[in-house]
Amino acid sequence: MAEPPDHGPWVATEPVEFVAEWRAYVVAGKVLGVFCYSDFEQEYSLEFPWKIPETVTAAIDFGITVNRGILPVEVNDPYAIGWYGSLS
Repeated sequence: MAEPPDHGPWVATEPVEFVAEWRAYVVAGKVLGVFCYSDFEQEYSLEFPWKIPETVTAAIDFGITVNRGILPVEVNDPYAIGWYGSLS
């Protein structure tokens, strides 16, 4: 495995297997919407599980693990996110 570049900060973790993943759109600490990335949306009833500080505006990805735990995946600044929805 190649070493990451010397600039960071970096966070490392053990590999995690997710069975479903969601994205929450957060503005000023309020969750505006939560959208599922996978076909499991109907199988799981899920609300955003964490309190977010009022200073945060971001897209926050999180998912359900094979052991049914809920873990964060990543947090992205608004300028670095894509639109995965539909306008129709």
